[in-house]
Amino acid sequence: MTRSSRSRARAGRPAERSFEEARAVLEAAPIGVVISAEGGAIVSANPALETMFGYRPGTLVGRSLEVLLPERLRPAHARHRASYFAAPRTRPMGIGQELVGLRADGREFPIEVSLSFLRAGERPLAIGFVTDISRRREIEGRLYVEFEVTRALLESPTLLDAVPRLIRVACEHLDWEVGELWLLDPAGGLRWYGLWQRPGVDAGALERASRGAVLTAGVGLPGRAWQSGRALWVRELPGDGLRRRREAFKAMGLQTALAVPIARDGRTTGVMTFFSRDAREADDGLLTAMNDMGARIASYVERKRLQDDLARHREALSHSEKLAALGTLTAGLAHELNNPLGIISSRVELMLVEAAEHGLSRTVIEDLQVVHRNLQRVARLAQALRAFGRQSGREHVPVDLNKVVEESVLLVQKTLAAENIRMDATLAPGTLMVAADPNALQQVMLNLITNAREAMSQGGVIRLATAPVTGAPAHVRITVADDGPGIPAEHLPRIFDPFYTTKPQGTGLGLSVTYGIVEEHRGRITVDSAPGRGTTFVITLPALDAAASA
Repeated sequence: MTRSSRSRARAGRPAERSFEEARAVLEAAPIGVVISAEGGAIVSANPALETMFGYRPGTLVGRSLEVLLPERLRPAHARHRASYFAAPRTRPMGIGQELVGLRADGREFPIEVSLSFLRAGERPLAIGFVTDISRRREIEGRLYVEFEVTRALLESPTLLDAVPRLIRVACEHLDWEVGELWLLDPAGGLRWYGLWQRPGVDAGALERASRGAVLTAGVGLPGRAWQSGRALWVRELPGDGLRRRREAFKAMGLQTALAVPIARDGRTTGVMTFFSRDAREADDGLLTAMNDMGARIASYVERKRLQDDLARHREALSHSEKLAALGTLTAGLAHELNNPLGIISSRVELMLVEAAEHGLSRTVIEDLQVVHRNLQRVARLAQALRAFGRQSGREHVPVDLNKVVEESVLLVQKTLAAENIRMDATLAPGTLMVAADPNALQQVMLNLITNAREAMSQGGVIRLATAPVTGAPAHVRITVADDGPGIPAEHLPRIFDPFYTTKPQGTGLGLSVTYGIVEEHRGRITVDSAPGRGTTFVITLPALDAAASA
């Protein structure tokens, strides 16, 4: 051995001892440490890194460093590695980038990497200090979702505006591929409303299998969450009682699901469901956070409901006050009009008889007939004013709502049939008893049927229905729907106002009288209409027991 080679050997032995000592320290480090050569081969990987990436002890040594990265990132990483060895220095890796590791089982996870270097003799080595930041990302995601829940509920006017946005945020930041919304419908079932999927996920089969789906309490994961009132985590997906959904779950490779009820104080509005293709273990912290999210959404729904109820009550009070004032005025006006109208009408009728007897000209007779027709119109208006002014002080007795509808149909059925209008009545089984003035309720039915008739000049169907109100057992409901042209949105807010009409021959009092009678019976009337899809009036009244106890 030459002197120079002996000198290099002596100089190399301390470096090698230093490397071995450093490696011993790194072996015991709690964070992942990987040492690689310039060509990318792994020289050493400590137990923490092997555990983090899911490799057995010693199986990473000699393999390419890129095996720890997803395929799509490997070419770029190889270029960055060559650049680093050209000018090695201590620095964090991937500043401003999302760094992703690849576990041995093919799952990706977020990481942070800091780089350093050392020399083992003449050989430069890079040291990577790797931290799994999955847990930190989970916490950050949950905090972000909580923030978005607050913001969405403040900014959204309705539940249907808020929830799809929240499902999207939850999927993006809590690592779910698909999220769904189920809402409780008036019939008492849990109806599928829609879904959101992460980019790159094809949920078309699940969407097609779910359209129109309705679940009952306890059926499928959404039904079980509805029944239990708490979030549920499931590793093996049930079929939700629907074969096509089971097939969609299998085709998409979905393995884990989370169902979150939108519920508070035992009252459920809907259920959100989330799905993942990973086999994820139940996370108690996430379950708690999602339960809180569901409760907060439910509180928002309840607050909106109370605000809407308060607005409706204020509107109804204002309307009732106007009706009361107008009722007093119109009752007096009708009384004052009746006497002179009766005198004028009788004189005109006498003049028509005398004109015919004395052979007066056809022009005179026609003029008298025009006067008589318009007097009759004014008389009808006076009669409507009198009815409008007599909306209080009625005697309420037990009345079967079904019987009122049946009698109303009998009164108008033949007349409507002659105009090519069919009556279709669907009545609740048994009796629906209310405390009411039967004549007043029949007037309400006839007013609404007449309204529907006038809207269908070309014929059609008027559908009448009675039923108990789902979710409010102390109330009953009458529905009157037509196939007419519908009411433009700009007219809807005023259709119950006195004297408001869009009909050339209308008085504008029919719906006002109807509204007043329903209010007098402590009920509520609503209208749903739009151009091209007909009009539906819904009257809700207290059932007899509720009315008697008030």
